[in-house]
Order: sequence, then C-alpha cells, then structure tokens
Amino acid sequence: MTQIATQGGVKLVPRALDPTDIMFGCAFFATRWGGPAQDVVNQVVHSALEYGIVDFDTAPAYGDSEDKLGVALANSPLGGNAVVITKAGKLIRRLDPHTAVVGSLPPKPWSPMAVKDSERVWIGNYTDMGAMMSFSESMERMGLSTCDTLRVHDPDTIEGAVASAKAPNGIVAGLLNLRRLGLIKNVSIGVNVNPYHVSVTPGTGGVLGTPWNGPSEILSMVNAFPAGTFKSVL
Repeated sequence: MTQIATQGGVKLVPRALDPTDIMFGCAFFATRWGGPAQDVVNQVVHSALEYGIVDFDTAPAYGDSEDKLGVALANSPLGGNAVVITKAGKLIRRLDPHTAVVGSLPPKPWSPMAVKDSERVWIGNYTDMGAMMSFSESMERMGLSTCDTLRVHDPDTIEGAVASAKAPNGIVAGLLNLRRLGLIKNVSIGVNVNPYHVSVTPGTGGVLGTPWNGPSEILSMVNAFPAGTFKSVL
C-alpha cells in the first residue's frame, strides 16, 4: 500500500510489493528453537540480500539469533547492504548450568557465540544505562559498530517496565541519546500482540498471567513523548 493525500486526510491505495517492503525476522535462527546451522543461515541471509531484502529484525532475547545474523552478514559480500534492527530492555547474561547462578556481567568482549545458547538467560533493564549496555553488547555479538533501529522490547511483560521506560532516566531517554550520537537512526517499540501473549499481572512479582487486552500501555508510552520519538511500533 502507499499513501496519497486527499481532502479528507490520507487514503491507502494498492501498489506492487517491493523487496525492500519485506522485513526478514531472524528469531527462528535461534538454536533453542531448533534453528539451522550457521552455514544454512549464511546461505539464507545472502540469498535474501541478493533478492533485495535488506531489513533484518532480531533481538538479544532471541537466543543466539544476533550472533548468527552477524556472522552471516560478515560472510556475505552484500552484508554491508543490510539494515539491522534489534531490541533493548532484556540484557543477556550467562547461566551457570551447574549452580543455576546468573552472571551479573557479560563476557568482555562479547564476541559471537561466546556463550552457548542453552546458557543464556535475560534480565530486564529498562533504564538509560540499560539502553547503552544493550546496544554495546548487541554490537559486539553481531560484529557491528552501529545499527539502524533499536526497539524497546516487550515492556508490558515485566512489572514496572513501562513506567521505567518512560522515566527521565529510562530506556527511551537512553535510546534517544544513542540516536543523537548517531549510533542508531531510529527508536521504536517491539511487542507481541498475538492471542497467546500475556502481560504481567500487577503485584505478582513478575508472574505473566493477564491476557493482553489492548494497546493501552503501549499507547501510554507513545503518548508520553513528542511526535517523532518513535519511528514505528512492531
């Protein structure tokens, strides 16, 4: 669809689909979800780029998806054409499988595959510092210095995360600072809104138990900031 201005506002009209209209979702790369081996990921990513599909969406919370995408881009002569979109709000840490203790810091540097997918867990951090850490760690995992977009990831699934994200020292402020520094181009929001999605039940200490019944919390984030803060909501 494309937009044309009319006297009554904006009208959507059909148009031919272009490869650049397609976003390549990389969640299925994750080993934990039965994702393919790296050589297959390399081939798939390169083929997408050959066809002109350049937008790739991933996230730290998608297991080793970022790692595999970064390696694939580095192995493709067209990798420099990629528009990489990832997410922030869920920092990945190492789980010691013998003691079930979660490490407080990531490996330094966090190179691709530095932690096995089965030993990765996430901790929520929706502060401005969390935005900086998430960006830095994601770039290390993917072998990049910048990316196109960082999305605030599922703030409605963690108690207090929406309020934290909107605070003066929240993750949105951190992402806007990254944008001012030229390290990312766009700030966005990424949430699940499928029939199985649930939001955190207030007062339960993080238990996910309330069916997602509307966009009120997401709209509250959008409306808390000036127009133009967010390029999109996924």
